[in-house]
Amino acid sequence: MKELIHFLPTYFARNFGITLQGILFALANDASFFRALSGKKRIIKGILIFLISFNTINLLAAFSYTRLAPHITTPMGDFIVAVLSTFIPMIPGLFLYRKLINQTYSTALLGYMLFPLADCLSMMFAFNQLQRAIYTVALSILFIFLFRQEMEYLAKKHRMLHSSVYFNVGICTFMLLILAETESPRILLRGYGGITPDYENTLAFIGLLLTLAAVSFIKFDLRSIMRYEDYLHIYEDDPLTGLKKISFLVDHGPALIRSWNSREWKPAMFFINLKRFSLYNRMYGNIKGDEVLKLLAGKLQTLFPHSILCHMSDDYFFGIIPDHMAGEGMKKFRQYLLSCRGEAQIELKAGIYLLPKDITAVNFQAHYMEYLDRARMAMEWAYDQNNETVSYYNKQISGYFKRHMYVTRYINRAVEKRWLKVYYQPVIDVKTEKLLEYEALARWDDPAYGLLQPWQFIEPLEKANLIYKVDTFILAQYGRERQECMKRGEHLAPISFNLSRTDFYSCDIYSIVKDTMEQYEIPPDALHVEITESAVTRDLEQLKEAIRKFHDLGLEVWMDDFGSGYSNLNILKELDFDVIKLDMAFLRNFNCDSAIIIKNIIHMARELNIRTLAEGVETRALFDFLQEAGCDMAQGYYFSRPIPLDEIREKGFMLP
Repeated sequence: MKELIHFLPTYFARNFGITLQGILFALANDASFFRALSGKKRIIKGILIFLISFNTINLLAAFSYTRLAPHITTPMGDFIVAVLSTFIPMIPGLFLYRKLINQTYSTALLGYMLFPLADCLSMMFAFNQLQRAIYTVALSILFIFLFRQEMEYLAKKHRMLHSSVYFNVGICTFMLLILAETESPRILLRGYGGITPDYENTLAFIGLLLTLAAVSFIKFDLRSIMRYEDYLHIYEDDPLTGLKKISFLVDHGPALIRSWNSREWKPAMFFINLKRFSLYNRMYGNIKGDEVLKLLAGKLQTLFPHSILCHMSDDYFFGIIPDHMAGEGMKKFRQYLLSCRGEAQIELKAGIYLLPKDITAVNFQAHYMEYLDRARMAMEWAYDQNNETVSYYNKQISGYFKRHMYVTRYINRAVEKRWLKVYYQPVIDVKTEKLLEYEALARWDDPAYGLLQPWQFIEPLEKANLIYKVDTFILAQYGRERQECMKRGEHLAPISFNLSRTDFYSCDIYSIVKDTMEQYEIPPDALHVEITESAVTRDLEQLKEAIRKFHDLGLEVWMDDFGSGYSNLNILKELDFDVIKLDMAFLRNFNCDSAIIIKNIIHMARELNIRTLAEGVETRALFDFLQEAGCDMAQGYYFSRPIPLDEIREKGFMLP
């Protein structure tokens, strides 16, 4: 230790330029990495950076060499000791520097090596200590300016592609060569040989070439990487949120899963939908909606660091996250969503699929769409189950969606093979308590699944825009069964049948109804068209035209499920409905408030010359109330459940 203390004055007298460079090194790192820190932490970091700068490395190298040099008797030994005395202390210095700036090795290596590079270059051309100090500081500033963009690039943590191993090895190799070249003149002057002016100029020229080669290598290698990654970002990054596209998940998913396996983390695919986000866009505009998506993307990055997070068009997010973070993370994400949703009722619906334990890179890339689809199915399950926010994929969900896929795949065969059946539910005249007509409803008697209930096939067919096949089948089957009854001298009462909102843009439903009526000779008074309230809210003008055409055919048009959603009373003024059907929810949860609402709806409809029909009548008390309220028609299990034609015959077309 005493020897080191005695050595310091001599060292600083000869190397004050490198000391100045150490101060410059600390200031440059403070500007790049420590600006966000508090004053005390920032000062401490700056002092530590100075202490591990090249100034300290060079000090240790010079001190080590002076202790070892007297024991060296050959030029090669002197050469090796001189080079390694400088290079070996750089290894722990570089490691500590990386820890302090909390960056990648490539970032640390580039920032660290620029300063010894500047010192080596100044040593080649300086004739005294003052010149060397000036050259060292000037070249250090030049290199900082020259590589400022590359340092900014490497410092961005969201960059997945930094530099390759070849880049790091290349810098180290150049530094060894440059150190070797700068040590050669000193070794020769020590007595192992002499230096002529030509030899000195040659060494300086070689040193200059090596330095320029090192600078060019670093500059152009990083530039190539930056340009390639810019191309990848265009291909892999979502321009709105900065999250990734699915191509990135496919390419980098296996590597992420391998890294998690070493930590014993279980990878899970997730799929998020922001329910009613389109309403938010309509209320606040697309620009505000885009801002919310950016905020939500940033929140996902905070909640699930080191994960792959992707954004799909509109309001869908998906990716790979650790399973142990999924539940709590989605809970916090939902809370954050509630804080920034405004007045629009945006809801989080998320699905999670835990990837198989033995997942490999090959399996992932071969089946990633299947895994993502399972997460999407779990999300749709949460979407359909209004009380759920997050759902994990399981056997129940698998069976649910297998049936959905089966229904959409086999709907044509169900029509052709008559797996579809028409069931009739009586509609009663409230005043006379006699049968007026039937509502024709579909049932699916499947050879694989048995009797499917309407909710099991109507919803998937609506989502696939295929429900018109069921609706048009009901009409055609009624026509066939009506003709059959007429041949037997029987009278099949008129029917009302439902048209889905998707029928109006999936096919030319008006022409199909018209042609079917002509084919089976169905008179207009035997047929009434029911249109659900949800169809009304989609395209008012299109619906106006459809109602007008149906009226031109002589058909009555009924509004189904009135009061089930966001009923707009203005609809009754804009659209010429003949009947409104009160949603069964009014009678299912019947109380004093329900009675007041129903009475007022019936009174309003009568004033507008619109008849009323109440669904869901299950008791005599409810029927008595409807008689008192002045309702025109009623249907429900109190009279009869939906039954097939054979059972209607058994009952003699009479009420039970």
